[in-house]
Amino acid sequence: MVLQTNLNLFLRKAFCGLAIKKPLFYNWPIGLRFDLQTSVEEEYFAEVVHRAVTLFEEVFGLNEKIILICQAGRFKRDKIRFSNYCFQQINNLIRSEISYEKLRNLYDPNWVCEYYNRAILEAEVKRISYKNIVTAIANSDYYDRRPRIDLEVYFISLEREIIFNMYDNRGLNIIAANAQTVTHLYHKYNAWLLDYDREQMDNVFMQE
Repeated sequence: MVLQTNLNLFLRKAFCGLAIKKPLFYNWPIGLRFDLQTSVEEEYFAEVVHRAVTLFEEVFGLNEKIILICQAGRFKRDKIRFSNYCFQQINNLIRSEISYEKLRNLYDPNWVCEYYNRAILEAEVKRISYKNIVTAIANSDYYDRRPRIDLEVYFISLEREIIFNMYDNRGLNIIAANAQTVTHLYHKYNAWLLDYDREQMDNVFMQE
C-alpha cells in the first residue's frame, strides 16, 4: 500500500496524474519514441534487444532503485502470478515486496475485459535481469518464440522522473517530466527515433 501511495503521489506531482498505460508517447507531451527494428531479417531480434538494452542502460544506473509495474487485462479471478516470467527475473524477490491493485476503466470502459490487474515492486536495477525481460517482450507477438511476456511492463525512475515502456518488438517509449532529462537520448540515438513521430519530437527537443 505504501508503494502504491508513493507511486500515485509521484504521478500527480511529476506527471499531473498521468495514467500508466499505452501509448505513453501520445499521453504525455515530453517523450521519445524509438524504432527497435532492422530490415536485416537474420539479425532482427538481436537488434531489437540490443537497442532496447542500450536505451535502458542509458536511462537507469545499476545501483538505482526503480519501480517496476506489470499489468494486464484480466477476466474474473485471473491474476498476475508470483511465478510469472517477469518476476522470475528479479533476484531474490519475495512476495511481500509486491503490491497488487485492480484498475477499472483503464482503457475503453466498454471493453469486454472486466478490469486490469497491476503489480508494483521496487528494486535496484542490478537485481533485475532486464535483458531477459526485454527479450521476452520482443517475443510477445510470436507464439513460437520463448521466453514470452503477456504483460505491459513499465520501468519508472522516481528520482529523475522518467518512465520507460517497451511495448513490443517494434519499439519503446520514454517519457520525462522535464525535457532536459532525456535530451541526450534524442541527440545520441537520433537515428533510432521513429520517423512517423519525428516532427513531434523535433519540436520538443531540437532546441534543448
